[in-house]
Amino acid sequence: MTVRRYNAFMSGARDSLLYSRVETVLASEIADGDLKVGNQLPTEDSLIERFGVSRITVRRAVQNLVSRGLVEIRRGKGTFVAAPRLRRSLEN
Repeated sequence: MTVRRYNAFMSGARDSLLYSRVETVLASEIADGDLKVGNQLPTEDSLIERFGVSRITVRRAVQNLVSRGLVEIRRGKGTFVAAPRLRRSLEN
């Protein structure tokens, strides 16, 4: 896997929040298959260095990905790309 470094202060995105930008990049890497189901996300320290943001910014982005069901946190192990959730309608 190629590790890309991003400037969190990307042009054209000045009004968006930093954690939202980090979340968007990680979500797109999951969607594009750069990060596959079961793959471990880089450590917080790696993400901090890669995006040039604070720890709280990285934590907020990861927590949003957890809320969206894209990643799961395994205590003592790390954060991993989650398998897609199946959604069913109860209506026929």
